[in-house]
Amino acid sequence: VSSFSEIDGGAICVSNGHVTIESSSIAASNSVQFGGVVYITAGTLVVKVSTIEASMAQGGQGGCIYGAGGTVVANGSSITNSKTEYGAALLVYGANVALNNSTI
Repeated sequence: VSSFSEIDGGAICVSNGHVTIESSSIAASNSVQFGGVVYITAGTLVVKVSTIEASMAQGGQGGCIYGAGGTVVANGSSITNSKTEYGAALLVYGANVALNNSTI
């Protein structure tokens, strides 16, 4: 997947929902504000055996994933090669995070 958003979440924006990314690859996604790939508020994001890379949040927060509340879980995944001012791979505010056998 390669994508662009003018606001939040270059590929995925979640509010009060549940998203599972499994056995997938997301690359070259960008957003103007927060979360180059995923922007999540008060929901759950589960990344299983997947690769998220080469993303950018131009607004400066959460190159790959921006979490404001909710839960972010990565199992056996790789979140790499991203750029932003704060939290190149992952930036969370008031969110629960679990990283299991993953690379950031």
